[in-house]
Amino acid sequence: MKPFRSHILLLTACILFVAAINPFNAAAQFNVKLVVTNYVKLHSSDDVFLAGNFNNWHPGDKQYKLSKENGKLVFNLKHFNPAVLEFKFTRGSWDKVAVSS
Repeated sequence: MKPFRSHILLLTACILFVAAINPFNAAAQFNVKLVVTNYVKLHSSDDVFLAGNFNNWHPGDKQYKLSKENGKLVFNLKHFNPAVLEFKFTRGSWDKVAVSS
């Protein structure tokens, strides 16, 4: 689980960096590509979604479903306004999320 956390921390740092490089242009928008390279294979047949402050924390929002590409989970967050991005990966409901450390 530690490698997964390090990927998330690195991704969060990258997103915060992108938000910080243009603090004066509120109209700026970015496309952010999330790539999960190391994920739990136990539930690999389940769909994975993003829930966060950008979709009112909806755990099974079909617009935020990750796709599987070459053994990786991928999602393109388009027209993202620079801000703090908070999110969690789910398998479609709050009953199916990682809760232990």
